[in-house]
Amino acid sequence: MRGLGRGNIPGLMDIHCHILYGVDDGARNVRVTRKMLEMAWEDGIRAMIATPHYRPDRWPVSWEQREAALAKTRRLAQELDPDFRIYTGNEIFYREDAAARLAEGAAATLADSRYVLVEFHPQDSYEYLRQGLQSLRMEGYEVILAHWERYECLLQEPERLEELAGSGIGIQSNADAVLGDRGRAVKKRTRDMLEAGLVHYVATDCHGIQGRTPQLRGAYEYIRKKVGEETAYRVCVENPRKIIESASQGNPL
Repeated sequence: MRGLGRGNIPGLMDIHCHILYGVDDGARNVRVTRKMLEMAWEDGIRAMIATPHYRPDRWPVSWEQREAALAKTRRLAQELDPDFRIYTGNEIFYREDAAARLAEGAAATLADSRYVLVEFHPQDSYEYLRQGLQSLRMEGYEVILAHWERYECLLQEPERLEELAGSGIGIQSNADAVLGDRGRAVKKRTRDMLEAGLVHYVATDCHGIQGRTPQLRGAYEYIRKKVGEETAYRVCVENPRKIIESASQGNPL
């Protein structure tokens, strides 16, 4: 299989990472970006969708700044290996004008596809979260909820995750939640959701070279052992690859 990592782990794909330098609370500078890329490649990650926060009230970054950081990051990845791919995107903090910002190009879809990665405040109500996600679906986007395990409304009533997934919302979990860095209760609930098929993507949400790092192999191995290899492959390789392929096959907005 093309893109194999070490051993028999397939080439992993990370759809949520803050690897671009100087644009949000992720990589502070180009040195950190370079090190994050090295860590990701060594871990077996072969493609990353760079998703800096789109939240202009906190990070007023211009399109030109984002594109310059993306271009440099791509060059650094190519220096590591010509097969290392970096794609564009955003983690969009939901506001009522999110669809307008996407339409005008201020906010980016994932890898120039129809998919968008959306986050909310951890204390937002379930109704606000549900209505926001569905409003973007009604605009024709394939919507992915970022790090579901951070929202109190979903942790308190996890059956709501089934409602969201059943309505066509993609659910993403962070690798640290899978591995227990957010506590044993969240780890168990995340495993339960993986077993139920309610988590569609697992990503690093990496922000640096300490703490949340660009490493996905550990989560893949845990899921493979505890839930099954088919699930591990689906959430770390197959579903992420579908996002990228949907754009390359001529389906971007």
